[in-house]
Amino acid sequence: MGLKILSFKPDLLTIPYVIEDALDSLRRLGHTTRLLDLHRAEKEPRKYAMRLIEELNDFRPDFIFSVDHLGVAPRIFSQLKIPYASWFIDEPKRCLDPLQGLDKEELTQYCLPFVCDRAYIEELKGSGFKEVLYLPLAANSSIFKEMRLSKKDENKYKCNISFAGGSDITHYRRHCLELKEEKIQVLIDEIINCHIQRPEEDITCILEEIQKRFPYTLSFKDDSHKKAVLLGLEFAAMTKFRKE
Repeated sequence: MGLKILSFKPDLLTIPYVIEDALDSLRRLGHTTRLLDLHRAEKEPRKYAMRLIEELNDFRPDFIFSVDHLGVAPRIFSQLKIPYASWFIDEPKRCLDPLQGLDKEELTQYCLPFVCDRAYIEELKGSGFKEVLYLPLAANSSIFKEMRLSKKDENKYKCNISFAGGSDITHYRRHCLELKEEKIQVLIDEIINCHIQRPEEDITCILEEIQKRFPYTLSFKDDSHKKAVLLGLEFAAMTKFRKE
């Protein structure tokens, strides 16, 4: 008899396809899956928590599957003793930041993290996760098929290996192309260029370092606004790096 697995449908561009491919594989292995829509979950956390608890009581999953910790509610899962797997296809630290106020045991006790980059394994173990597994991204073989090309077509279409990924152009436009104040633009350009050169460094440290060299600073409404702006700058740096 197969397992019952609950997952989440986020309001994002690419991750829903990753989730659906993973669930498709699980269904082909004989398991039963169900998706909980995350629409407005961040804006209405209490309503989302109630919907999640109702879904857990109705479906009674054997475990929960998430990508990038989306939809995850560690406190609820710990109280109900429900194990969950979270597959990080993005930087884990960024995905876990919203849960910083939780007790370490509560955050890690029932979670088994998977990462698509081995570089994150020690980082997550340092955060308290006892076991972290490596699971790289792959194509869905039921959708993408091997192509048989003639020698003529192979010569016509072959090319060097290229990187395929999102450009995050909206962040680039917002932080690099649409600012009106020239002096702020210079500061932001410096932060972005520095982050491109030192991608492994926390952008908060880069911000503090660079602001010491300028007579003006970036202003934030609160911590939440600061995190949103810095995340946007990280994406803008990624876009500029890929663009160039």
